[in-house]
Amino acid sequence: MILFVLTTPKSGTASLTNSFDRSFDCVQDPIMRKKSATVMLSYCSDYNNFVIRTHSFEDGEKTLEKVRTMNPNNRCLVVTSIRNPQTWIPAMFVENTKGEGRCPSKSANLLKQYRDWMFTDGAKKFLYHSYILPKVLKEFGVDDLKTQLGDIHRNDGYTILNNPYNDGVFGGCALLFLNMDFYESWPKILPITVPGTEFEPSLSRAEHCPHIADKYQALKDHKLTDLEMKAMIDRHPVMDEYFRAFQT
Repeated sequence: MILFVLTTPKSGTASLTNSFDRSFDCVQDPIMRKKSATVMLSYCSDYNNFVIRTHSFEDGEKTLEKVRTMNPNNRCLVVTSIRNPQTWIPAMFVENTKGEGRCPSKSANLLKQYRDWMFTDGAKKFLYHSYILPKVLKEFGVDDLKTQLGDIHRNDGYTILNNPYNDGVFGGCALLFLNMDFYESWPKILPITVPGTEFEPSLSRAEHCPHIADKYQALKDHKLTDLEMKAMIDRHPVMDEYFRAFQT
């Protein structure tokens, strides 16, 4: 099987990739590691499974095409995930402000910095990744994110879609679409959807940076204002789709 983890950053990417690598005894291709700053490729011990990880749709698509061309009989499963903007945007902000030990300073006024950041080019740069998910879903015939999220909720945290097209790089692939609102259920979901997988979550930001856990929680608890959402939509219009999808 070819497992293609194609996600936005801070949406469970490391947990998924590391779990697949451990479960199927995979090691990263050292040549790809040196050659590409955006794509990771792992070969598994049975030489019949491959794990691709990326946040770049275009670079990942090229790698998938190469691996499928060399292994035309392998099944292909694309794995993607979505995270509620209420927690995803704070995670992206903290990723942008990491300091010593890959954690923000304890003395920093994180909430003020966070609210200011949403109006800067820093937010524009990081939220560029919001375009990945719509591109992935389009390959599988999905053009209504809110409806798809409803299907995920009714199915306890995931959906599996088949590619409706026979040609192209994704032709014949299936898509596993996960929602991080159900992250605690991923240890049950992954063995069902990808047999042989033992899911092990990575450390959360609060666990990795316990000295700012309370401040980080305050970011996630902050209800985005209309002005803040507009600032992000103005920079990346696709963010409007995310906000509407998670409206209750």
